[in-house]
Amino acid sequence: DDGDHRNDTVILFITSISRMLGTYRVGFGQNIASLQAAVDSLNYRGVRGNVVFQLVDNSYAQTTDLVFRKVRYSDGASARITFKPAAGVVPTITLNNGSRIVWDFATSNVGVDGSNATGATPNRALTIIQSNPGTPAFFLSRGASNNLIQNCTIQTAQVIGKTPAKLNQRSIGIWIKNQYPNYPDDTLACSGNDIKIGRASCR
Repeated sequence: DDGDHRNDTVILFITSISRMLGTYRVGFGQNIASLQAAVDSLNYRGVRGNVVFQLVDNSYAQTTDLVFRKVRYSDGASARITFKPAAGVVPTITLNNGSRIVWDFATSNVGVDGSNATGATPNRALTIIQSNPGTPAFFLSRGASNNLIQNCTIQTAQVIGKTPAKLNQRSIGIWIKNQYPNYPDDTLACSGNDIKIGRASCR
């Protein structure tokens, strides 16, 4: 330091986090430790191609909404994001405290596929349990399109009330928010699901 700061040199280091691509294993000791961390990474980083999140733990628990935001793409909006069980794993996701799995406004190309079968016939290896009466397990906001929920066992809780009608009411497995005319959701793939207790599979 010569005391003359007019000739000092400043070195600026800039680092960037690449967008996601390929397969990531989600669970204890894996690439990504939890479902929340996986969704946070997806929402923050975006993608540059197809991404698969493989669930490797036997159980996962959520106490707040797991929210898919509108994904940022670096190569157009055609890439698919899929959450599914790893081979040989039969995981359960338990939604506590009224938490849900949510597609935010205008989120597209995000799917949950409960099958990990290696053959042509899918199975239902993934179970989602909604523990809060009256709350859907899945919620799709306005403008969400080209998404997928398939081959899952979805267990919802019975609504407890005083009247027989209320006692018979069930939570909804998959709730699709009423759509604005300019934001229709006409491309949700919703098939192969087993909705237990729920009074409707898709509403």
